[in-house]
Amino acid sequence: MTEQIRWICGIATIFGQRSHDGRIWRREEFDGWLRLRMSVPLRLDHAPVAIEPSGMVILDIGMARRFCPVTAPVDGPLCLAEIDQDPWGAALLEDL
Repeated sequence: MTEQIRWICGIATIFGQRSHDGRIWRREEFDGWLRLRMSVPLRLDHAPVAIEPSGMVILDIGMARRFCPVTAPVDGPLCLAEIDQDPWGAALLEDL
């Protein structure tokens, strides 16, 4: 049986608005990085995800494969990401 890639798409951050950690990102700060066209580990708010009350956590939940700056419906980098092929990835997609 072949594995199906589990893709998600969304805005990674909104330029000019305060993010969850309090930073305000500007488009100019991403321009050089976006030209590199590199993949990066996919994380939720750049932090570990708590899996169980016992303290088990996972750091990466997949790979962010592509980014493209957009201006509508908001101004920010649109991200195409692949969720890991493990039970935690399936649970995350159910939660989303």
